[in-house]
Amino acid sequence: MHSKRAILSLALICVLVLPALCFYPFHTDHAIQQSMGLELYRYHGLPYIGSWDHNFPGTVLIHATAIALFGNSVLGFRMFELILQIAIVLSLYTLSRLWLSEGASVVACALYALFYIHGPGQFLGQRDDFAVLPLAWGFWAAVKAYRNDSVRS
Repeated sequence: MHSKRAILSLALICVLVLPALCFYPFHTDHAIQQSMGLELYRYHGLPYIGSWDHNFPGTVLIHATAIALFGNSVLGFRMFELILQIAIVLSLYTLSRLWLSEGASVVACALYALFYIHGPGQFLGQRDDFAVLPLAWGFWAAVKAYRNDSVRS
């Protein structure tokens, strides 16, 4: 289905580009959300009591999950983010292959990864970044369902 060249290229993107995430420190928002996630993980308490942060709870749940899996540290959160970004790159490749050639899809994934890594540090690990994964899966499923329905008609 996928050529060895595409698989190798995606592996290089995931191994050489994305691990740079682990070198980014927390921004103020991350620190607040990490403390709220720790409160949720340790005490199962409401994370918004005693906090000035009024964002939607999705990011707090992501931080709590990262704490549960990798511990309460910047590196633990970045490792969780790295795993999700690898999943996003692979999902974007699969989604883009519905319309683009293999080479163009690999280039698009490389550009996504480079843009993500070299963007402003305060934008890394935000809820918008994590929303890409279910959106990519949803678009892929919708297009595949539409194409399968069109073939049957």
